[in-house]
Order: sequence, then structure tokens, then C-alpha cells
Amino acid sequence: MNKKKFVFIVLGLIVLVLVAGIIIQAVKRSNIVDKEKEKKKETTVTNFVISYSYASNYGTMIDTIPRKITVDQDGNVEITLISEEIKVTPVKYKVDKSAAKEVFDFMIDKNFMKLKEDLSDHNVLDGGSSHMELKYDNKEKKVGGDNPNNKTYRKIVSKFSENIINEQKLEDFEDMVEKEYEKSNY
Repeated sequence: MNKKKFVFIVLGLIVLVLVAGIIIQAVKRSNIVDKEKEKKKETTVTNFVISYSYASNYGTMIDTIPRKITVDQDGNVEITLISEEIKVTPVKYKVDKSAAKEVFDFMIDKNFMKLKEDLSDHNVLDGGSSHMELKYDNKEKKVGGDNPNNKTYRKIVSKFSENIINEQKLEDFEDMVEKEYEKSNY
């Protein structure tokens, strides 16, 4: 074999290897794009409701009465008391739709629907209980328990708190609860 043929064969092989590498990279990118499209498809939900409920297992009697904060896809927030004995007018306010959607997307990204329903830590004697609930597209999941011990759950609660809870509105609600509680016990 002469040198020219050898050089052409080597160059041809190099070109084939480069083309194969480019094709492999393109396929990988295509798979990544497909996965991103699939993920976006999952989160193109137009109606959803997210609820966070919590109560303390210690402190005064009033602290043990569960509270519930709910937000929908339009950013409508409602803080309520889950009690038959004490009636308090719910506090309602609005957050930006994008803030509510961000929490929803975060819950989907963190695979909320795959979390165990009971995340209770039975080794903690006092503390509190809390639950997160997500409803959308005929799907529903409630997760939490007594002293929930799960990193993903805590991240979701934190995201909900950052985006949805208005501290002043919550404080106003707690003041109303305290006044109604005092009326019912005197």
C-alpha cells in the first residue's frame, strides 16, 4: 500500500470517528430535550390546589388546633382553622400566580406524588404535626405526619412558606384565633 492511500484511509477513519461522535452527541442532546419536554408536559397543569396544615403537640391548648393554608393556581390564598369549637373567619389574600405555579412545579420536580404518605418520626416525643396536600388533574396526594422527617418534604414546606405565606396575614389570623379562643373559654 502506498503512502497516499494510507493517509487517505487514516483521514477517512478520523472523519468517520468525528462524525460518529457528533451523531452520538446529537442523540444525547435530543434525549435531554425530549426529557425536558416531557417534564414540561407534566407541569402544564392549569388547575391545582396546594394545602399546608400544621399544629403543635405542646404549648397552650390553642396551639394544638390545626391551621390550614391553601393556595390555588390563581394565587388565591386562604388561612383557616380546623376546629368545630372555635369559629374564625378565614383570612384571604392573593399572591402572584407565578409564585403558586413555582411551588407546584417544585413539588412536581421533587416527586411529591411519590413520597410516602406517613413521614412521621416516632422517636420525637413532642413537637408538632404537619401535612402537605396536592390536588391536580384528578390526582390527589397528602403527605406528612407527626414531626415529619424527610428532607424533600422540608424543602417543599420551605418553598411553600417562602412563596405563599404572608407573615402579616398569618399574624392577623393568629390574633383572631386567640381572641375567639379567649371568648370561648370565659
